[in-house]
Amino acid sequence: MVVTAVVVVVVSSGGWVAGPHEGIAARVSTAVLTAQTRAKRDPDTVTRSTVALDETPRGGWPGFPLYDPAVRDQLRPRYAVGCKRPGFHNTYLSTFNRDNVDLVTEPIDKITGSGVVTTDGVLHEVDVLILATGFKVLDIDNVPTFPVSGPGGRSLARFWDENRLQAYEGVSVPGFPNFFTVFGPYGYVGSSYFALIEAQTRHIVRCLDAAHRRRATRVEVRKEANDRYFAEMMSKRHRQIFWQDSCQLANSYYFDQHGDVPLRPTTTFEAYWRSRRFPIDDYEFVS
Repeated sequence: MVVTAVVVVVVSSGGWVAGPHEGIAARVSTAVLTAQTRAKRDPDTVTRSTVALDETPRGGWPGFPLYDPAVRDQLRPRYAVGCKRPGFHNTYLSTFNRDNVDLVTEPIDKITGSGVVTTDGVLHEVDVLILATGFKVLDIDNVPTFPVSGPGGRSLARFWDENRLQAYEGVSVPGFPNFFTVFGPYGYVGSSYFALIEAQTRHIVRCLDAAHRRRATRVEVRKEANDRYFAEMMSKRHRQIFWQDSCQLANSYYFDQHGDVPLRPTTTFEAYWRSRRFPIDDYEFVS
């Protein structure tokens, strides 16, 4: 069989992509990130910075691969760098210059046996359909990917569904003794996974060492300690880029079903320091 039509379905529209024009993208990105610090004083700053991608200089962008201004406008992000994970590819944008490639931005109505029907009634006939529909970052059924039950059959997924994603220092959840996680809610600051693993492992080892010294067989974070930490995260989350005006149109997959972004709104150094200094009495040890 000869494949004549391939459709790649991508739910999220537009994204920051670095390729042959990475020098220009870097300059524009820097302008946007700098503008974010001035957003409260001048709300139009970010808008003026992001529009730079549409302001084609005389002779065109050096090495900028998109020729059709309409397609370029469709692909241009309406949000700042960091609201979503940026992509890096040398030929992605130039692909849209090909005669056998079309960019379709109308929502999908249904999938039929012969193609994809968009809400404007057009049937896009295809031989192969590739789904590239985004990420499951911190969905309740994704972290962890296996069911966790506490005493009495209490479900961790149900606890998070009813109480929002939360975990003390991103490691422990009250009601689930002897359960520790490295990539828990409000544990990852968004920088290095290596730093995350080191910090959270240090936290866990401190708990295990304390349990060993006390001959304890059950270790559980106290509810009041978890509540205190969760309240602290809520009070600091306005610092994150996701809550800035420049991210309003991003429809970011970092937001969960409760409208939260369960990433830790602190620095890597603070997370590293706290993993070695959190009050050990925030845990209850039972022999």
